[in-house]
Amino acid sequence: MFWRLEYFFLCFAVLGLFAAPISCAKKRSGIVYTRDQLMALRPPSFVVGEKPQIPKEVRRKQRGTKAGVKQRMKRRRFKPCVPAVITGNVRSLANKMDELEALTRTQREYREASIMCFTETWLHGLIPDSNVTIAGFTTVRADRDTTAAGKKKGGGLAVFVSNRWCNPEHIHIKERVCSPDVELIAIGLRPYYLPREFTNVIAITVYIPPTGKADTACDVIHSVTADLQTKHPGAFILITGDFNHASLKSTLPTFHQYVQCSTRDRKTLDLLYANVTSAYTSTAGGGKSDHNLVLLSPSYTPVVQQQSVTTVSDYIKFCTENSVPTKKVRCYPNNKPWVTSDLKALLNKKKRAFTAGDPAELRSVQKELKRSLKESKDAYRKKLEERLERNQTRDVWSGMRTITGFQKKGIRLADGNVDQANELNQFFNRFDSSPPSPSCPNIPLDNNGPDSPICS
Repeated sequence: MFWRLEYFFLCFAVLGLFAAPISCAKKRSGIVYTRDQLMALRPPSFVVGEKPQIPKEVRRKQRGTKAGVKQRMKRRRFKPCVPAVITGNVRSLANKMDELEALTRTQREYREASIMCFTETWLHGLIPDSNVTIAGFTTVRADRDTTAAGKKKGGGLAVFVSNRWCNPEHIHIKERVCSPDVELIAIGLRPYYLPREFTNVIAITVYIPPTGKADTACDVIHSVTADLQTKHPGAFILITGDFNHASLKSTLPTFHQYVQCSTRDRKTLDLLYANVTSAYTSTAGGGKSDHNLVLLSPSYTPVVQQQSVTTVSDYIKFCTENSVPTKKVRCYPNNKPWVTSDLKALLNKKKRAFTAGDPAELRSVQKELKRSLKESKDAYRKKLEERLERNQTRDVWSGMRTITGFQKKGIRLADGNVDQANELNQFFNRFDSSPPSPSCPNIPLDNNGPDSPICS
């Protein structure tokens, strides 16, 4: 019987060994892919420069934008608070257009400039606008009027306005003057972005010839500027150009001059005035002309950013008012500044001891009161010394008058009595008195004389 069980278990083990590879093979057998089939499953490669076709449901959505000063300046590089200006005397603009086009393509200062103002362009009617055009800029030219200026050639003004800073439809010529003393053109601009304190921008380009009269030219500039300020009181006004021997320091005292570098040899002839403080920083540029171009970078901070942020302090104040209990303290005018709350508590304690009739307690409180009073006066003295070290003389003298009890003297009354006042009154009114009656002769002032008449 026993050998039959062993035989059964041996047969079962042999069958298990043969069945295991068959089951493993069945388990391993599945879908098998070839290399070509796997390569066919790969999405097609994208061509460089083409955007892939991504379904809308899979496309990533923008959940906001980056913040920070650098990001804001990067987004607003073509929209500064005040216009970035390049100014200078080019002495013939036509032969320098290639250089300007190259500078605007390669250099960031020229490419991001809002306005480029040039004097002595030497342009005339035979030179078309297409010859003096820069890509991305709108050209406003004011050629010299030979009849009004009294000269056959030379002069002329040109202003290039960036299309990324101001729409060409928002450029308007406000004023144009041409005389033997001054050439002027005023342009009104409404850019895409301006701080709230400015309504628009007015750019005035000026050229004063060396032979022109400085006083006459300054009067013309003043009259044009005053008229524009009356019409546009909230405008940002800049005046730039070649002033030669003239200056607007006394003519327009509210305008500030920002060109600090030399523009020709060691002289500063090309200037820029603006009606706002801390608006620009100037750096000298290059150029083929004998005048150096001047780059004026904006450094103006809008009024909104100049104000201190009060959000945190206001919230702290709000929480304080809602959670912290308030306590009213009465300050009497006869209280000395060194009398503190601890000193007042000792005075009240002394009053209670006196009312209770406890002499021992009264003596101990009196000693403690003297010690505290001495310490309070010493602390107030140190406080005055610290104020004196900080040059706060007004507070020091006020404290000294409080300590010493010094008071200003009142109005000093005049000495004398009623009789002296009557004598003075009679003396000064001796000619204004009414004439005596017929029954009484003229009575002299001195009634003690021997010839004094007596009324009958």
